[in-house]
Amino acid sequence: MTLGQSVKSVLRGIVPPLVWDIARQLAHKNRIYRSWEAAAVAAGTYDDLLVNQFRAARHSEVIDLSDNALAWLIEFIPGPSSIVDFGGATGEVGTALLATGADISCTVVENSTLVEQMRGRGGLRFTSDIPPSCDIFFTSGTLQFLPDPYAALEQGFASAKRAVVLKRNNFSEREVFRVHRSALFENGRGAIPPGFENRVISYPTRTVAESRVRQIAELHGFRLVARTHETDGVACPEDGVYGAQLVFLRR
Repeated sequence: MTLGQSVKSVLRGIVPPLVWDIARQLAHKNRIYRSWEAAAVAAGTYDDLLVNQFRAARHSEVIDLSDNALAWLIEFIPGPSSIVDFGGATGEVGTALLATGADISCTVVENSTLVEQMRGRGGLRFTSDIPPSCDIFFTSGTLQFLPDPYAALEQGFASAKRAVVLKRNNFSEREVFRVHRSALFENGRGAIPPGFENRVISYPTRTVAESRVRQIAELHGFRLVARTHETDGVACPEDGVYGAQLVFLRR
């Protein structure tokens, strides 16, 4: 055994597994992959059973909507509104909007694992498919975790009769593929539920071209009416990645 191997063996014996795992993962933090498929091989998946069980158990109905365009949009658009929250996790946004007394219905589109975990909860509809029609299509912090975000946007804009809101995006005209890593307990909101052990989880991630998003919107008859710079959820700004909340209304 070499000196280096000996030191590593001693460290493994005294350093908690999670810390060791984080250190190992951080060593690859800035790696850029040649494609989505290559990043996916190096990462886990977003529909991992443990991750979704944890998210469902940690579900919290307390969420701040002060920086969410939906909060003022549902007041601006008269009458009842059907909202699709694409990638809406356990439905915190929809639950918070319903708590305001707004005349809305909300459908959360998520992976099938989480849909099963959330079935019958909270007055929201959970499904794995984007409905063919809605008044407002909303998505937050999701597009960058899709192999083809533009296909999802095509469906979203086609389904929306009134408005589309895109929040917490990772925009860049340069296509960059990475692996996003975080501790399990950094996911979701609310108190940490019992029975779970913290560990590092990972997903493939990519950048999204804002110019292409606007082209899709234009093709579906939408115009951009509001654009707000965001920093929350932006990964690797050193690569020129930036965030922005975009609000589109049908012409």
